[in-house]
Formats: sequence, structure tokens, C-alpha cells
Amino acid sequence: MTKNSAIPVPAHPATPEWFKRRKLDQIAKLMKWRNRFRREGSLYNCLTPDLAKMAGVEDTENVSRNSYDPKFEEIILDNPDKMILDVGAGYRPVDHANVVNLEIVRYPTTDVLGVAEALPFKSGVFDYVHSNAVLEHVRNPFKCAEEIVRVLKPGGVFWIAVPFLQPYHGYPHHYYNMTHSGIKNLFSGKCEIIEQSVPTYYHPIHALEWFTRQYTWRLSEEDKAAFLNTKISDIGAIATNPEDFGFVRNLPPESQFELCSGSLCIGRKL
Repeated sequence: MTKNSAIPVPAHPATPEWFKRRKLDQIAKLMKWRNRFRREGSLYNCLTPDLAKMAGVEDTENVSRNSYDPKFEEIILDNPDKMILDVGAGYRPVDHANVVNLEIVRYPTTDVLGVAEALPFKSGVFDYVHSNAVLEHVRNPFKCAEEIVRVLKPGGVFWIAVPFLQPYHGYPHHYYNMTHSGIKNLFSGKCEIIEQSVPTYYHPIHALEWFTRQYTWRLSEEDKAAFLNTKISDIGAIATNPEDFGFVRNLPPESQFELCSGSLCIGRKL
């Protein structure tokens, strides 16, 4: 995939060439089918046209950028001898020597261009696999889970976070949100689930804030003010007679799809 020149990639501190060269040499030892992939400057391009088509990869002007969970950042820093794969890493302000950043976008910190449904690595080569807010954007999360398990060493640990109650957001597409049971089901029979929790950055209050912000941004100033001045205790009555309220009646279709409690799909077999 060629990076869209319109992508506002953040400025990144200059990384010494020797660092990137040594890092790519280490990554080469983990790759399968090395002769099929191209080393292009500071990354390996494993994103063939067929894989891009299969995964629905498109150019995007969005910049994916999430901080590491502090606990996982400790794992990175405390285990310099462990190899870690970051699936859908996005842009990373710090380029760690022991973290392989896999992406569909050529960010300055991308090490490997590729897709999560067909990881270009040998089996059993990573001690940890990290992925945050990525599996909702892939067409086949079950295949991604299989690939994550495949590249982990026996006893290796995955650290996967996926949104549940978040509005539609495309990087460039958004397919599947998941319950905590859904994430567990992805890895059922393949791995032992060590722990499930709700990190502070996925606390329900963030879902409520994001929903409120997204609900109002396309409304008229009058409807926006009416919505924001509504008491939470009144929401139940409003939902019973939604057409009586302008901020419900006038909500644009785009916002309805982003925030709906469910959607209908009707189709015809070809």
C-alpha cells in the first residue's frame, strides 16, 4: 500500500539509521517467505495487492494513535530480550527495539506493512502479541485470532483490547465491536484466558462521553442545546416518544449509523 500523501503523519524524532538497520535485520529472522517481501527503506513491505484486496485495505487520512497501557509498557521496558509483536500498532512516538510494529499504513515507526489476517512471520517466534483497538477494523477477526496464536511461542501471552460500546469510527473501516465474551470466544480452545478486565481508558464513562460528543456534533445549535440540557433521568421518557424531540427527530442518518443501538440489513441473493 502506498501512503496517501494527505495523511498528516505526526513529526517523529529522527531515528538513527543504525538502529533501524539492526532492528530490520532482527525482524528478518522472524519472517517467513522472506524472498516474497521487499525491504523498502525503514520497513518490510509484505502488503501484496492480493492481501490488500482480501483485507479491504484502503488509503486513509486518519492517523491511528493510541498509548500503551502502562502495565504493558512495563512489559516492553522490563523485557528487552523478549520479542513483541504490535498488531495494528499505529503511530508510536517511541520506537522500541524489541517491538515489531505491524501496520497497513507507512507511519515513521512502522516496521512491517502487512495484514493481521495473514501475519508474515514464522510460527512460534513472539513472546508477546499486543493489539489495541484493531480487531474491530478487520474483516475476519477469527482469522486474526488464529494468526496471533500461531506466531506466539508456547506459553506466549497476548494482550488484546477491543471496544464494545464505541461509536462507529473508520481506520479506514469499522466492522465489529465485541463484548468481553466475544473476545474470549475468539481465542476459545486455543489459549488459556488469564484475566479479563475493563482498563480505565475503556471505562463506561468514556463510552458515555464519546456518545454525547458524537451525538451532538451534526445537530443544529438549537437541537444541540436542547440535548445537552436534558437530564439523564429524562432519557427513558424521551425514548418512549422520540419523535416529539427535535434532537431525536433531526439526528442525521450518518449519526444514526454511528450511534444506533442496532441496524437492519435487507438483502437479496444473487
